[in-house]
Amino acid sequence: FFRARLRIAFDPIDPAALDHEPFELDALEQWQLQDELIRAQRLAVDRGLAREPALHDALDRIRRRGALPIAGFAQPVIDALVEPMDDLFDRYRVAIRDWPEVLAPRVVADPVIRDDPGLQLRDWLGDWRRRNFSAEGEGDGDGALARVLLSSSSLIKDNRYRRELLLSYWIEHVAAHLAGPPMTTCVIGKIGSVTLRPLSAEAAAEYWSTLLDAYVEGLRDALPLASKAGFAWLRSGGQPGVSIDSLSAGKARLAYDGQAGDFGKIGEVRGNPCLARAYPDFDALWADGRFAVWCDRLYAPLNAHMEAGDA
Repeated sequence: FFRARLRIAFDPIDPAALDHEPFELDALEQWQLQDELIRAQRLAVDRGLAREPALHDALDRIRRRGALPIAGFAQPVIDALVEPMDDLFDRYRVAIRDWPEVLAPRVVADPVIRDDPGLQLRDWLGDWRRRNFSAEGEGDGDGALARVLLSSSSLIKDNRYRRELLLSYWIEHVAAHLAGPPMTTCVIGKIGSVTLRPLSAEAAAEYWSTLLDAYVEGLRDALPLASKAGFAWLRSGGQPGVSIDSLSAGKARLAYDGQAGDFGKIGEVRGNPCLARAYPDFDALWADGRFAVWCDRLYAPLNAHMEAGDA
């Protein structure tokens, strides 16, 4: 709402930070550099080349442009950047072995006729693969479709899948089913991998219609939605109609507001200036009852899909 509708960005720019010699990387900087390294290595692997030279070339480029700490401070940072790569690409190789045939990007489109003809989906999705057809018509060579995706994020934290990081993959997964055959999405993260299983055409269309409803309402008003709080609410049994004094609401409050003290938990609202502006605390987020309703409509389908797959 703030960024797309009002063209407002709350993220501050600190000019002093741009002229400062780092001795370590913050979480965002580390994510950005690891993302760059992962992209370079994936390009090599997909071309059938060794990934290690691509990794070292990418590190050299990063070092030359001054993105790493100086002198002896650089090596521990490099070690941390490189540490997850072996396991990540081991899992990626297994996935592309299971889905060996590379396919061209595909058009995804929304076939549903709506009152607003301007609200239609037409886009491209890449990273498609297919199992090879088996000559005997048996086994894994069934010609099934999948997208195999690499994530530069850790999909597991505190022994729990971070469902909030999977929402964008889930939306693409649903979109891929709107005018195409059933398919699988494999998401391989720095820590953890997730498989989104095929959906029925009816389930995909129903969810997509709900998503467009949320999009339209979200252009009129900042929806009381917060993904970390929403999934905390669902994991503890939250559903529309429960009280703010319930266990599920308490879990959502902790995720949203955080916990005070030196070793307290940082709440979701602290990291999102748009949420902080519209809903400064959980009481404000909960106040009109829409938090529970939209969580149930938008987050519960992904939560149920993952729980059905024991993820």
